[in-house]
Amino acid sequence: MSLDDAFEPEFEKFTDDEKDWLLTAAKALGIAGPQVGRPHVDTLKASKHQNMKELRYKSDDGSQIWRAAFAFDPNQQAIILCAADKQGVSPDGFYRSLIAKADKRYDSHLKRIRDGRERAGAARKGGAKVQAKSSKRK
Repeated sequence: MSLDDAFEPEFEKFTDDEKDWLLTAAKALGIAGPQVGRPHVDTLKASKHQNMKELRYKSDDGSQIWRAAFAFDPNQQAIILCAADKQGVSPDGFYRSLIAKADKRYDSHLKRIRDGRERAGAARKGGAKVQAKSSKRK
């Protein structure tokens, strides 16, 4: 699992404990694999991306209830898009905000992947043209 570029500044503001809780939960998910379900992982059904999931974890003392939105991208790389403590927040408002942020970030992530593939494809095509031109000169 990796952190989305837009999430990294938020993650850096977390306390050391909050960082540890998220990284421990993510590591456990990485070990257990994608078949993990409730209560540790659930689908964010209101997301526009059907592969958007939430990683569910708590603080050591249980006083904070955290959710981290993540998805597996087309390269099968799990990317954590955002995370927040939902303790004391309206569930509807919490999920509306979490999903909106996660969807926007995942859209940007997918665009970066597409743009990278298009650039790589253009470079390959350009390289083939150069090679074809040079072989005609011989």
